[in-house]
Amino acid sequence: LRRGRTPESYRESLEAVVAEAEQMTELVEDLLMLARSDQAIAAIARTTVDLRVVLQDVCAQMEPLAEARDIRILRRFRAEDFTFVGSSPMLHRLFVLLIDNALKYSNPKGEIVVTLDQSGGDLCASVEDHGTGIAADDLEHIFKRFYRADKARSGGGHGLGLPLAQSIVQAHGARIEVISREGSGSIFRVVFPNVTPESARTIAGINGDAVPAA
Repeated sequence: LRRGRTPESYRESLEAVVAEAEQMTELVEDLLMLARSDQAIAAIARTTVDLRVVLQDVCAQMEPLAEARDIRILRRFRAEDFTFVGSSPMLHRLFVLLIDNALKYSNPKGEIVVTLDQSGGDLCASVEDHGTGIAADDLEHIFKRFYRADKARSGGGHGLGLPLAQSIVQAHGARIEVISREGSGSIFRVVFPNVTPESARTIAGINGDAVPAA
């Protein structure tokens, strides 16, 4: 604004402004959702949800971003019935957060494996990458708000993605588990133990090093 510029320069400046605005909007939305989760997240509206459909939609949404980073998203869904009572928009957000996290820490030409399976009465959905992994010292802190395990490679994040994912998991009476080794990648697994509005429980944990999530 202080001096005249070329159209190309104006475009670059506007693109930077748009990027900053989008990042700030995402931050505010995440903070608002976390604030609501602190107050009454168990009161979310629930309907019958087909988890397979949710994951198919999320994978399709994230594939262009993965392709831009030369990463493949592989789907491994079993043939069982994955229908239960929950919030489809919140579950969609949950798996966007987990796949986006996997993309941030995957290596080019790598793979992200999204698995949907059933064990007894539990529904299990996992997102596995073969990227940088999580250091043992960081593992017990990754669900803390604003905590970033690797600040040099955070991709401009604010450290709210995994805390928000954990809140959504808790709202569904489920648990989230993490198995990770530094340099070998990570597996984030969400287990839904026979979830209904009446039986919703607040359960959250981290497996691998047996560290409980706060």
